[in-house]
Amino acid sequence: MESTSEKIPKSSFAEGLDLFEKNAERLFNKAVEAFKRKDFLSAFILGFTACEQLGSALFILENWDKASIGKKAWDNFKLHKVKIAHIKARTEIALLQELGVLEEGMQIVADEEYLGKLVSLRTSDSLYVNFDFKNTVWKAPMEFEQNLDGWAVEVLMQAKHSTRDLHIEKERKGI
Repeated sequence: MESTSEKIPKSSFAEGLDLFEKNAERLFNKAVEAFKRKDFLSAFILGFTACEQLGSALFILENWDKASIGKKAWDNFKLHKVKIAHIKARTEIALLQELGVLEEGMQIVADEEYLGKLVSLRTSDSLYVNFDFKNTVWKAPMEFEQNLDGWAVEVLMQAKHSTRDLHIEKERKGI
């Protein structure tokens, strides 16, 4: 059984929600600025991170009626792939329901290969120096431009739609 210190208490949900929402907005605005300068790598990374922050905000909203969020549930949700899969699935479900293609209550499964590529672009390949144990060499951050503008547009659209989703959820819950 989790102790009190291993839970996010309901009394702090509103503060966390506000912090995630403000940070997502800040990151999104920076991403748009970078895109306008044609700095697509920065736009992609900032937009992706905005999506992750929105995913965390939505996770809090989904647990709004609970007394707390356990540390284990939060730790599982903190993974890049989980946050992006969560927000991507929410966006696609909302759109498909709006179009009348998916009935209320039905779920979809996120494409693992696509999510893996998104997360890889955001983390190991694009930002960090890392050691490749298989080839026993250091890998510099990836310098790539091919389709990066497209990836940036997609992630910015995802962030914009997720922001709308967050506002709808807050309104529905009277927050």
